[in-house]
Amino acid sequence: MQDDVYVFNEFKNNKIRLWINSYEAIHFNVIDSFEHTIKPNKPIILNSKISIVVELLKYKNASNYALLGATFIPFEDGVLRVKGLVGKDTGEALLDNIAFSNDEVQVGIPVEYSQAILNTTLRHGYNSDSLPTGTLFFNFGAHATAC
Repeated sequence: MQDDVYVFNEFKNNKIRLWINSYEAIHFNVIDSFEHTIKPNKPIILNSKISIVVELLKYKNASNYALLGATFIPFEDGVLRVKGLVGKDTGEALLDNIAFSNDEVQVGIPVEYSQAILNTTLRHGYNSDSLPTGTLFFNFGAHATAC
């Protein structure tokens, strides 16, 4: 990961790192992908591509760690395409992380996370009247398993 990052150490009892347009891609073995399209009633036209990576640690007894990255690429076709990559539940270790020391952080978006992304974006899409048009691509992530 690059050094240009925002860190929130105590945000509502969570620790968060946020990268905006400044990260090194995390590659993982892709085993599947998902895609769906939402047609907003009031399309919003954006002009710039943006990439965001959010890393979150919830301070609780069990592991509550996740890292998710997505890129939005604007396109004026009246629809929002949500795409994502699915990886194995066990990927390479991610050493630069904010997880608890007894957590093993592995690179990839597991099936469970991809289902949550899909369900959340569909639910939000159908409950929102206005959305930007283009492609929202969830292209990398990481998750923790307690050791």
